[in-house]
Amino acid sequence: MRGSRARPRGGRDHARTRRGKIPWFGVSPPFLAFGPNGSIRWLGILSGLLAGCAPEANDTPSKSVGDGSTAITETEVRETPVPFPAQRALASSAAGLDFLAEFLPASRVVAVPVTLETYSNVAVESSDWADHSRFSDYTAEAVLPFDPDLVLTHDWQKPGTTSRLRDLGITVVKLPDVSSFDDLLKCVDMVGTALGESDKKQELLEDLRDRRRTLESTDRSDVRVLSYTNYGSGGWAAGEGTSANLMIELARLTNVAVEAGLKQHARIDLERLLILDPDFLLVSGPTDESEHSPTYQYLTNEAALQTLRAIREHRFLILPARLFNTSSHHLIAGAEELARQADAFEGRSPPRSR
Repeated sequence: MRGSRARPRGGRDHARTRRGKIPWFGVSPPFLAFGPNGSIRWLGILSGLLAGCAPEANDTPSKSVGDGSTAITETEVRETPVPFPAQRALASSAAGLDFLAEFLPASRVVAVPVTLETYSNVAVESSDWADHSRFSDYTAEAVLPFDPDLVLTHDWQKPGTTSRLRDLGITVVKLPDVSSFDDLLKCVDMVGTALGESDKKQELLEDLRDRRRTLESTDRSDVRVLSYTNYGSGGWAAGEGTSANLMIELARLTNVAVEAGLKQHARIDLERLLILDPDFLLVSGPTDESEHSPTYQYLTNEAALQTLRAIREHRFLILPARLFNTSSHHLIAGAEELARQADAFEGRSPPRSR
């Protein structure tokens, strides 16, 4: 996996800003730029960077909701002044990059998160993406050097960073958490609307709905699945309100964790796992060159679990890490793969695409 590259590929003029040419020790100041109206905005950017030294906990979100986070609604996206077409877009996460890549070519994405190879579903083998500069954290200090004109982020990511970027005049589109199919459609709608890509948006929305209808044509509710993760310090099950649960629901399977009343990602000990006794264990594939993930190795090597049917009969549903961890529209691809594997175990014929 490529390491983080701190410096962007600079030197390119674009529609939104032009680099200042005022001599400053023989070079142009790195953050000196002129806005569309000719006003110098480097002082504002420098202020934003200095503000980044303050603790995140002291930041005041621009718009609060019940849990203290910030959110931008679909209506707000339509009212947000977006620099059409975005020429230097940036997504703060692998899932955000998945959404962005559906609407923009790699040439109009200025940098990518370091999690690209591990958790994003874009074509990482393509040099169009592989050669992009990397950043490792969603902070003003990490994002501003790339001079983006649009940033795609999420409800759960740092509200203070979002506020600073907006204060500096950068358009930030904040996507909601994805725990239902409607959430998924809303994210696609928000991104497509913000980028002014109405035709691509409608095409993707219809494709997702069609694929969901195909999955719904086969009832697998008699198959009980548990999405499980354990890296050696305790087990976790994906319950109600998680993207893993949505994937299981889309595949028309039954989530054992939801049956047991578990919500979000819940701790689960060996005794509870044995009591739940799922038909299948859903686990991630490896994130490196290993043959199996740490979770798979733990489950197959833990002596106390060898009586569990899913382990005894080797009933594992294994997804690539990029699908197991996704919260983008590629959840539908994860659900299709879950359904395919479960059908193969159960001797069902795969449904026909509509």
